Amino acid sequence: MKKDKDLLSYAEDTLVNISDEAAIFEFCKALTVGIDQREWETTRDLIHVQLTVDPDNISLRTIYLTILLSLTQKFNNDPLSLKDYAQPTDLTIKPPVVILAGGSDDAVKQKMQSYRQNLMQTFKDFNGTIISGGTRTGISELVGDISEHNHDKIKTIGYVPTEYCEQNDIDTNTQRYQEIVCVTRAVKNGPLVPLQYWVNIILSGIDIRDIKLIGINGGKISMFEYQIATALGAQVGIIKNSGRSADTFLSDPFWKKQSNVTVLSENDDSLHHFLNQ
Repeated sequence: MKKDKDLLSYAEDTLVNISDEAAIFEFCKALTVGIDQREWETTRDLIHVQLTVDPDNISLRTIYLTILLSLTQKFNNDPLSLKDYAQPTDLTIKPPVVILAGGSDDAVKQKMQSYRQNLMQTFKDFNGTIISGGTRTGISELVGDISEHNHDKIKTIGYVPTEYCEQNDIDTNTQRYQEIVCVTRAVKNGPLVPLQYWVNIILSGIDIRDIKLIGINGGKISMFEYQIATALGAQVGIIKNSGRSADTFLSDPFWKKQSNVTVLSENDDSLHHFLNQ
């Protein structure tokens, strides 16, 4: 296991010598531990310089925004630095906030539907904001179902890449999603979508203790969602044995030891307890 300070050095080395995309996950690990604020500000400034040379590099932009979010959250930096990246919404994000992340691929559609009854029961008394993907598949479809049955108490906001909005590949039923945010510069299956909802959450001034993420299954972007939520200090609950990124996350020695990560079961009341604790 690498020492805390070594995690940042390894992330920087990965960025330079391996790949931008691989570095994203290493930076999430480094941000989870207690590394000196000055070191992070230096890294942020170096990556900002690289972005001026390569402004369309999605991985660099992802790392830069991830560091900005963490500096704001962990060190109480002025969140005004995030304002340049805000995307205004009509709905106010009100606590408590639950992010539902997970599988959206057609190949896991039946698997995701198997969680519907438990989720509907768990959220029947929830009064707050749910953030998810805003489409009509997978975890996003389940969120729409939850909202449709509880739209008087639950406000749902879906974040999707702009191309989804242009292709009308979104859930336009306002009883299911009260607002769809079309994230500019985001690409399909890219990390800028979850970063956008985090920017908006942080700028809303919501206490990190009022934010939870529930993860079920999922692919590469879901893995990033699980990691960035853990790094920022939100309470993260992942359903074990739900497959793919959820299982990979829970089997990683680094992530499973974090105090804000909870292992949930699909067959008992642990999901309900996690939401209401």
